[in-house]
Amino acid sequence: MRVRVFALVVVMIALLVLPAVGVAQQAGVVRIGITRDEGTLNPYTYQSGYPGWNIMTLVYDPLYYPDANNEAIPWLAKDTQVSRDGRTWTITLYPDVRWHDGRPLTSADVEFTFEYVLKVAHSRWTPPARGIESIDAPNPQTVVFRLRAPDAGFRLRTLADIPILPKHIWESVTTVAAARAFTNTVGSGPYRVEEVRAG
Repeated sequence: MRVRVFALVVVMIALLVLPAVGVAQQAGVVRIGITRDEGTLNPYTYQSGYPGWNIMTLVYDPLYYPDANNEAIPWLAKDTQVSRDGRTWTITLYPDVRWHDGRPLTSADVEFTFEYVLKVAHSRWTPPARGIESIDAPNPQTVVFRLRAPDAGFRLRTLADIPILPKHIWESVTTVAAARAFTNTVGSGPYRVEEVRAG
């Protein structure tokens, strides 16, 4: 009897891990309607509520992502080492991540993103980044954050909240007015914005 049950369990597990036969993935268009005009899907001038935010999280990726239990899980971050004093965070990025335009996402983009929100302070992401003393990108896959003081909430409140921007797209956007007008939505998330239409 035990052998039969064991054999049945093995067969059931095997069926679960087999890929579905005859199911092809198709690229297409997803149209999402929201209840109000968000004005922009630009992550650094974004000030409104969740309809637009939910769309932006499909386009832009953070280093960590909050799961259903509000735990920060690695997203763009493959590995994170925190110093004994809690002030130095060394993050290794997943290799081969690309922006929607095909260019590689590197630590230079992460460094740029956090420096951008600190220098061009006009977004909801400026306050969570204020605890950062310095950022360094010693190689394309590593970024090092030095905090002003240890911060137990840094992973969830900062690294899982701030969407990473492509430096090659955003480095020319240096004023609040230019950022508000900016519509070149290039992210690294699973969806690309093709068109935003109000009305």
